This record gives sequence, C-alpha cells and structure tokens, in this order.
Amino acid sequence: MNWNLRFLSAVQELCSNAPSTISVPGCEDSVGKFSKTTFHNLHSILYHDVQVSWTDAFHPSGFKIEAGVNSLFGTNPPVCYTCTY
Repeated sequence: MNWNLRFLSAVQELCSNAPSTISVPGCEDSVGKFSKTTFHNLHSILYHDVQVSWTDAFHPSGFKIEAGVNSLFGTNPPVCYTCTY
C-alpha cells in the first residue's frame, strides 16, 4: 500500500491577467471596481493519494493487480482565474 501526499503552496495571481468578462473575488478595489494592480490569493492545499497492489495475485508468477485513488477525500483545487481559461 502506498499513501502519497501532494502539497501545493499558496500562490498569488495578478488580477489584470484574468479575463475582463468574469468577476474575480478579491480583485475589486475599495469602491468595488476591478483593480488591475491587486492580486487574487490561492490558498495552499494538500492532496491524499492512495494505491494498493497485490503481487502474484491468483498464483501466476509476475501477475500484479493495482488500484488507486487520487484526492482520496475529494479535495478540490483552488480556483485559478488566470490559468483555467
């Protein structure tokens, strides 16, 4: 059994790189207008990936069965407005 952890650190994306047709949370200035000089913060995230295997399954030599799950707990990535479009 393998249990892998994948960590992605927090990052900032420049609001001016986002398409102007969408509203990006945190990119409004103090009066509610879109600011091109502010940043949208994407939080850090930790994923849990699990894999199990069975070697010599059912007795044939060299036969191996594997199964795995990425993001075991269903963690969704943070929304990146400048890289998902």
